[in-house]
Amino acid sequence: MIVLAVDGQLAAYLVPAQPDHDQQSLREALKTELRAHLPDYMVPTHFIVLDKMPLTANGKLGRKALPAPDASQLQAIYIAPQGELEQQLAAIWADVLKVEQVGRSDNFFELGGHSLLATQVISRIRQQLDVELSLRDLFEARDLAAFAQAAGNGQGNAAPRFIKADRSQPLGLSYAQQRQWFLWQLDPESTAYTIPAALRPCV
Repeated sequence: MIVLAVDGQLAAYLVPAQPDHDQQSLREALKTELRAHLPDYMVPTHFIVLDKMPLTANGKLGRKALPAPDASQLQAIYIAPQGELEQQLAAIWADVLKVEQVGRSDNFFELGGHSLLATQVISRIRQQLDVELSLRDLFEARDLAAFAQAAGNGQGNAAPRFIKADRSQPLGLSYAQQRQWFLWQLDPESTAYTIPAALRPCV
């Protein structure tokens, strides 16, 4: 087995010891075994079964000859999203994951999702649907139907809107500024936060 990074996802290329082994069963068995010993981000998204590894004239692995991963192999039997919310979420998932369509039973992480893409999904939901969800919601509700339920049953809250500050009035301190002020009050003579600098005049 050879594992490579392809388009930001891990792809495992393998040649089975038993060529007549069912490929889908082999993929599922490998994925289950690896998940029992590795964190999710280290488990390959794609498992590509080959008859043999392509080699160069020098006998080295011909990486350029390896087939590109096929995202369609990751998807379960397609069940169309139901309702407006599921359709909107499916469109966001499909765009972020770069797949043609997402069904109700599709698992975000089995479609190639990871924590960085999950962050993009949460951000787009906030911008497009005005719904505030956490990364934890997506990690706990990994298939589209469950995630849509989490977004619609009260776990998601309306995203807070930003209000433009009135610049004609004194602005409140940030938490970091309050902390600095408090530390200065404790020890006004402290040089802990003094930033020295040397300047050379140009004449």
